[in-house]
Order: sequence, then C-alpha cells, then structure tokens
Amino acid sequence: MNRPGIKNLSNNAGHFKLSKTTNTVLGAIALCVLSACGGGGGSDSGIAATPGGATPTTPAPGDIAPVTPAPAPSTVASDCGEDGNVLTVAGNTAQIDGNVYHSDGTTVISTQQRKFATSNGASFRDKTGLFLVNQVNTTTYSNAAVNGSFGGSVMTTTANNYSSVVGDARQTYGLTVSNLFQGTTTTASSYFTPYAYTGAPLNPALGTAYTASYSTTTESGGTTQPALAQSSITTYSAESVSVLAGTFPACKIKVEVTGGATIANVSYAWLVASGRYKGLVVRTANASGVKTSEATRLLVNGQ
Repeated sequence: MNRPGIKNLSNNAGHFKLSKTTNTVLGAIALCVLSACGGGGGSDSGIAATPGGATPTTPAPGDIAPVTPAPAPSTVASDCGEDGNVLTVAGNTAQIDGNVYHSDGTTVISTQQRKFATSNGASFRDKTGLFLVNQVNTTTYSNAAVNGSFGGSVMTTTANNYSSVVGDARQTYGLTVSNLFQGTTTTASSYFTPYAYTGAPLNPALGTAYTASYSTTTESGGTTQPALAQSSITTYSAESVSVLAGTFPACKIKVEVTGGATIANVSYAWLVASGRYKGLVVRTANASGVKTSEATRLLVNGQ
C-alpha cells in the first residue's frame, strides 16, 4: 500500500540535518517501502540521495515516451491491491537494482542496489507485534561530471519501516534511518500522527483520489523537530510499463503531498501489478513525467 511521501523520490539530501532535509529523506523512505518509490520513493526508485547535503537539482520538463492513458474511474478492486505484494509477506526478501537519472531523464547520475527483508513481531515506540520491512540501499555516484567530487563515492542507507494491517488499511507507525557516507554515520527516526496511511483500502479502486491528513515528527541528533502537518492525495491507475529490467503490467501511483516541507509536490511510481515481482517499484517520475529512476534487475528470494 502507498505511504505519504514528502519529496520527489529521486532528489533527497544525503546527510541528515535538523531541518526539513531530515523529514524529506524519512518521508521518501517511508513511501518507498511498500509503494510509490523507485528506490525514490517516492522518493523511493531507489531513494537517490544528493551527497553531502547538497541542494537537489529541480528536474526540468522533458520528453518521455508516451504512456497508456489511465482508465476511467472504477469501483472494483485492482492489481494495485496488497494481495500478492512480495513485501507484505514475512520471510520474503527482494532486490531492486536500478539507475537514477539527472533532470534530463536520460543521464545516469548514480546506480543503486536496494535489498529488502520482511519479518513479523517488531516493536517501535509503544507498539509491538508490528510488521517490519528492512531496506538497505547502496548508492554509487557514478557520474563525476554531475556529482563533482562525489563521483565514485558510495552511500549506504539502512531503513526500518514499521506497520500493521488494521481493518481494511495498512497503518505505518514510523521508521528509523541510518546513513553512512564517506565514513560518517548519521541516524534519525520519524513517527506519524495519526498513522501515515493514505486512507486507501488494501484494495484501492482505480481512478479514485484518496486523501489523508497526518503529521510527521522527526528525531535526529537528540533533538525532536516540530511536527509537520501534511496532506496527501493518492490516485491509482493501471498500464503496461517498459524499463531496462523488462516489460510489466503496472500499478501507476500518483502522489501529491502538500504542507510541511513541501508545496504541491507531485510524483509518480510504477509498481509491478501481478506475478512474482508484484509490488516492486520499477520506475519513478517527477511532476512533469520525466523519468527519475528505473529498475535494471529484480530478484525475489534470491531469484
């Protein structure tokens, strides 16, 4: 199921600071665990981080391949539902290898390997018996012309996302993040009030806008930041998507987040809609539809 994000999935700051940067990274990781991200993600995509806390580049509009128009609104359950999603089954592992792109949608600025492991019985704050998705992202900044002195550097981000199914929705309670870059480790945690789910059921209808309001509180470096009040609007549709990893039936998710650290921030993600890889993100794009990441290889339980 989708999670509210805060920033474009492939433009997140690399080091955690006591500012909206921290919430940006945390929100994108929350989004990427079970939904709209490519690694970022809605961020997210892998969650692509800008090294050294640099200001992310704002993607410019560009040409992209035409996509199938979204279907008319529907009241029936779709393949955007949680059933069969590999990241909702305890014991499953998955891996998404991919490229992250510059604002032109074609220049590769980094490569990512994202590994996921799922389990039951986790605890977060005052909650026990939670479902845990552990995510380890290894990002290699491959383009020195774009990344400057960070070209060739490797960043490792470890995130834990805690949730449970309540009624017909999955509620996310919070997440923790550890970031290792150039020998420096930074950590942060975030929790949501009320629980950060989009308001969509486990089996959302296509073409229907689901709205939710929530606040995000982040703790980093021993300091608790003021809660950020935010709202998200999430819309699901279905189409085929072709990426370097192959062609897949996809659930296309549009997320618009307002409030807090963002102003009308829109992002898109395509998740595999059926089969062995259901639920894995294979492509992300910015508000203009420009590709920000795509998968090059998918693995589930090592295959």
